[in-house]
Amino acid sequence: MFKTILKTALLGVIGSQVAMAAKSDLPKQTLYYGGDILTMEGDTPHYVEAVMVKEGRIIYAGKKADAVNNYTGETVKVDLKGKMMMPAFFDPHGHLLLTTLLVAYADLNPPPIGKIDTIAKLKQTLIDYKTSHHLGPNDWIIGMNYDDTGMKEQRHPARWDLDEVSKTNPIYIMHSSSHFGVANSKALEIAGITDKTPDPSGGKFLRDDKGRLTGVMSEGAAFKQVMLKITPPKPEGALAAVKKTLLEQFAAQGITTAQECGGALEGFI
Repeated sequence: MFKTILKTALLGVIGSQVAMAAKSDLPKQTLYYGGDILTMEGDTPHYVEAVMVKEGRIIYAGKKADAVNNYTGETVKVDLKGKMMMPAFFDPHGHLLLTTLLVAYADLNPPPIGKIDTIAKLKQTLIDYKTSHHLGPNDWIIGMNYDDTGMKEQRHPARWDLDEVSKTNPIYIMHSSSHFGVANSKALEIAGITDKTPDPSGGKFLRDDKGRLTGVMSEGAAFKQVMLKITPPKPEGALAAVKKTLLEQFAAQGITTAQECGGALEGFI
């Protein structure tokens, strides 16, 4: 899963396709004015009256009169009405793949981001995800960003909770911290993890007071053993998910450079 998405992103196809998509709906020439236009040039704040954009590129930044006089032709004029305009953001430490997974898989975020504040709601969301995505009886069900501290039960879901969602579908859900994951019995079986499996170096399989696996796993050394068994998406599906993330989650917020700080070709750290 992670390997396929990361390799797709590394191909460099995404950047060019996003750029083309961003340009396709833009008018040939747009003039922005009427607000505090911050250029970020120099060591002190530098403002200009207007910015002219053509086919997705800034071609002029300076006085509004000069922009109007020197760049003739059909122009869309955008009055900022006092709002600030500034260059796009560079995300120095991001998790593009995790954000993509939030788009592709079941959203288990608690309030105020999401609605999952009980184990019951978490289970129902996974059931609804299986139905809405037309998953078969053996397909993986994946959920992202559950948070035990945001639930009324104040505990991690256990494998027997997830078994109530499905005993035939392997299920894996990731904690919002990315330091915990939970698998149902089928997923543990596929990964070859049993009550007798020792804890890996740097990770832990949590157990109940009788020594039985709860399905909760701490740190990547433990839960990656399940994650690496997840059936990867088709390349076209992975590309579509990353494009959607870049356009709807990043570009819409003014972020034009993003990265993944926790990925590796052999999996996810």
